[in-house]
Amino acid sequence: MAEIEYRILFGQNLKSFRESLGESRTRFASDCGFSMYTIQNYEIGRKSPNLEWFLQICNAKKVLPSRLLCGVISTPTEEVILQELETCLESVKPSEKQRIMRLLDIWIDCMLDIEPKLCRAGLGERIRILRVNAGLKQDDLADACKISVSTLQGYESGQCDPSISALLHLCRVFQVSLDYLLYPRLQWEFLRDSRMFQLLPRQMQALLQSAQYLKSNFVIL
Repeated sequence: MAEIEYRILFGQNLKSFRESLGESRTRFASDCGFSMYTIQNYEIGRKSPNLEWFLQICNAKKVLPSRLLCGVISTPTEEVILQELETCLESVKPSEKQRIMRLLDIWIDCMLDIEPKLCRAGLGERIRILRVNAGLKQDDLADACKISVSTLQGYESGQCDPSISALLHLCRVFQVSLDYLLYPRLQWEFLRDSRMFQLLPRQMQALLQSAQYLKSNFVIL
């Protein structure tokens, strides 16, 4: 997606979110540490924030990145897997569901104890781990994100932050949401089970497949 397109979508989403709170631009901007004119420029699509300022809005107002960039990423993400996992267990009897969840808990705890661990990774290290897990070399990922290898190396080492455009490309390549990718930089807990965003996408898929197998073979509906 061209920068101007996501800039416009971001502005529309930001305005919609602000209005849903019933707040004026002045009040909203003050809470985020910006001037009213900065928020105005964002809302009309004249400018877009860098990652630091984007996260400043997210953390100040406790709004998820995916809410402010809704409609920008169209590829499937881990959200589909988590929704399928929830749907898989909906029709299971409470007692049986509890047994399955206990087994899945053991499985999750085992996976979280295997290196590399996302739970202690900052954004740059998270990008590196996801790249390696996807079987991509740095030049492959750099090409997919339309950036130089040196720029990607800067992201992975934590020397510089990705641009919003680069983040969107990374999300598409890894097939993860912005919420998942930026999880280390979000300063409030929004998940019912924070362990889920410490799993790699392949581990999430294996978790879903395990739940489906247990339901099909060991549960009386």
